[in-house]
Amino acid sequence: MLYRSLRKAFEDAKNEAGAGDFYYGEMDARRHASTTGRSERALLTLYWMISGYGHRAGRTLAALAVLVVVLFALLAQFGLPASTSAQEMIAKVPAAIAGQEQEIKVDVKPTPTMLPHKNSGGQQTACTRPSGSRWDRWCSATAAHHSPLRAHGRS
Repeated sequence: MLYRSLRKAFEDAKNEAGAGDFYYGEMDARRHASTTGRSERALLTLYWMISGYGHRAGRTLAALAVLVVVLFALLAQFGLPASTSAQEMIAKVPAAIAGQEQEIKVDVKPTPTMLPHKNSGGQQTACTRPSGSRWDRWCSATAAHHSPLRAHGRS
């Protein structure tokens, strides 16, 4: 309570730096208090470790870097699903339109999204993007051994 009162007094006096120091002390005292519950103590400890109660930017950046590295390692190890299964859409046509009630089923298969790559001889081996797209033009230009810029009349 003492830290909170001092922090409030510094905030009222427009001394934000001093108020920040007392906020840090208030949170630390709260974390170490015997009246603080286990779950709240665990949460406050995590808050202290990750960001120093919001006052230690270096810790926050380090925690972000660790998170990015861990997620990258998990994605590299397990990856994303290679393909998704086909989806089925079912629509019921009312009897007023078709004369009698009908059911229409449509299987939707995802298109592959592999990027084009070249084999060891430098030849184009895969280009699986929808036709008419920018990638289709790039694949055509690369397959013809031209740069993408020249294929579009630019150099």
